[in-house]
Amino acid sequence: MFFLTVAKGGAKLQRAVEGTSGPKGSSPSTSTYGTPASEEIKGTAASIDQLIKLLSVRVDRPIIDKTNLTGSFDFTVKFARASVTALPATSDSPDGPGLPDVFTAIQEQLGLKLESGKGPVEVLVIDSVEKPTPN
Repeated sequence: MFFLTVAKGGAKLQRAVEGTSGPKGSSPSTSTYGTPASEEIKGTAASIDQLIKLLSVRVDRPIIDKTNLTGSFDFTVKFARASVTALPATSDSPDGPGLPDVFTAIQEQLGLKLESGKGPVEVLVIDSVEKPTPN
């Protein structure tokens, strides 16, 4: 599990301007764009919870919000895909040289930090299983 906290220096998220909307008039909105080497997450008038949902898929662990940030934000974060972070980006790469991993990108671009920790998680417990009876 990870905790999302505000990094040293404070959050770099832009507060959404009230009354703005995302693409095609929808408000709030989030979108993702990816190439074989990189990913980009964008949010327009999006909450921290929406950002967490998108990030938890990328880090393959639950994330708990410890930022105390409320309201809506506009943000963009671009990072190297996990499978290629060990490979150096070439200068002729369409994504540019040396994109950071998701952890570094969140800290540098959003002023937030993912910290490893322990906490409660949802668990499904099956007490018993029986064959259905015929009708």
